[in-house]
This record gives sequence, structure tokens and C-alpha cells, in this order.
Amino acid sequence: MQNTYSIMLLCNVLDVSESGYYAGKTRQVSQHCREDARLAAQIHHIFLEHRQVYGSPPIYAALKERGVQTSRKRF
Repeated sequence: MQNTYSIMLLCNVLDVSESGYYAGKTRQVSQHCREDARLAAQIHHIFLEHRQVYGSPPIYAALKERGVQTSRKRF
């Protein structure tokens, strides 16, 4: 959207400071976000392995069998 609108306008609409916007562009991805992405990939793989019919309890059980420690509420 920055091609259409100025950064200042977008920051005002989203109630974000311009300095916060620019700091966020250069900030590294947090450890928690990296773990979430890894977990999402594993969940997607399990879901595809089981013909896309698995719900959260079986996916949680499959993750637990593979040694992945998480809670059902995290995903």
C-alpha cells in the first residue's frame, strides 16, 4: 500500500509511530515466530499425510509421538 499512500498516512491510520514502523522493518523475526512457523509446517505435513481429514486432537497426538512438545491451544 505504500506505493499508493504515504508511510505517514498509513502509520496514522494504523495508529503506529513512524519510528516503530521503520524499526519493525529491520527487526529480526522472534524465536517464538520461528518456532510457530516450524510447528505450522509440521502440522501441515501431518494433515496432508492423513488425507486432510485430521482434526486437532489427532494432530496433537501425532506431534507428541514425534517428540514435539507443544499444547493443543498453541496451534
